[in-house]
Amino acid sequence: MSTYERLTPKAVFSLVVPQAWISSILPVLTGAMLSIHYGTSFSPTLFYMLLATAILMQAAANCSNNYCDFRNKTDQLENCDSPEQSILVKHKFRQRDIILLIIGILIFALGMGIWLVLMRGIALLIIGLIGGVTLVLYSAGPFPICRTPLGELVSGLVMGGLIPLAVYTGMNGTMDFHVLLLAIPSILTVSLMMMTNNLCDMEKDRTAGRRTLPIVIGKYAARAVYRMLITISFASVYVLVILHFSDGAFLLGFFTVHVIPVFLRLWHMPDILQPRHVCMGSMLKFNLLINFYYIAMIGLDALL
Repeated sequence: MSTYERLTPKAVFSLVVPQAWISSILPVLTGAMLSIHYGTSFSPTLFYMLLATAILMQAAANCSNNYCDFRNKTDQLENCDSPEQSILVKHKFRQRDIILLIIGILIFALGMGIWLVLMRGIALLIIGLIGGVTLVLYSAGPFPICRTPLGELVSGLVMGGLIPLAVYTGMNGTMDFHVLLLAIPSILTVSLMMMTNNLCDMEKDRTAGRRTLPIVIGKYAARAVYRMLITISFASVYVLVILHFSDGAFLLGFFTVHVIPVFLRLWHMPDILQPRHVCMGSMLKFNLLINFYYIAMIGLDALL
């Protein structure tokens, strides 16, 4: 008889990959700051409910992705180099427990989402339904989006774009698609997080039969696309701040000094074989700096 391990809090912590929650936290902060900038009074209750909902949805997506990779044998002991990838390979948990964990997280997120819709209107329901359906299609079903060349595009638009739009709508009470344009740095940096992961996992994904963007377009084209995206994400902050938030533009000098070293590291990264945690660490720092300064400049423009 097989002996199963108990799903401990430490195991749950690894499965939901909290170090990746920045991809939902920063878009929430972007949406909140845009809402405040355009005259909405700040509601701590609404903000924390929106933040918790976004984090729970991402936690469910991360857990589901890890589970599906384990079920599809994409993650194996010899190709896992991070705790969140290897947790299901190294430990024998009941698959039922993993599924119940994902369902439990989604129920909490759904409960918060229903409360938000009742408080702020039908527009949030539409955004939530789009996000929820995408979450399911992203890592589950016969053709998961994360296994296709659309992974970067979809993750960027949904997490980097729809989350700021949902937060703005929830706090402001109206849906304004102009927010998607102002969320370009968020959209691009979320997409880049996904692409960095896929570049690092090219060999593993190819073996598993995945058709991610780097595999479909090839290593050299993927390098060119990667460099183009980090350049556009960097430049987009200058353009958006100068055009829309010019009173905060005095921070652009500090922004440049802090971002350039990380930008250059990422520019050369595709040519150098580096451990996954090094690549993801550099992209995480880039993501933080781009969005932190952008959010700060929006806030300063609102104050000055």
